[in-house]
Amino acid sequence: MGSGTVRLKLIWAMLDHCLPGYERRQSKHHWRISFGGLIYRSLPLGGHGKRKNPEIQLGHVNRLMRYFNGVFECPCEAAECGCEPIDCARSQIEQMP
Repeated sequence: MGSGTVRLKLIWAMLDHCLPGYERRQSKHHWRISFGGLIYRSLPLGGHGKRKNPEIQLGHVNRLMRYFNGVFECPCEAAECGCEPIDCARSQIEQMP
């Protein structure tokens, strides 16, 4: 797994694309992301200070993707694209390995 960071807005865009209908709620230290009875509770809010579009470590993003892997959708135009839903999600964030 690569190291680095990704902006929170890119994570939301990826979830909008691959997990339509998800809900997010901000708690004291983390984002809570829920979909289809699953709740991912540990996406960090970001560093201290202004948190409008913080950088999130790729390890957290990868863990989030693995958690929702079974319910990700691949909205590719061709139903026979052959890609795995998690690969479709990774393709939405250019920093992902």
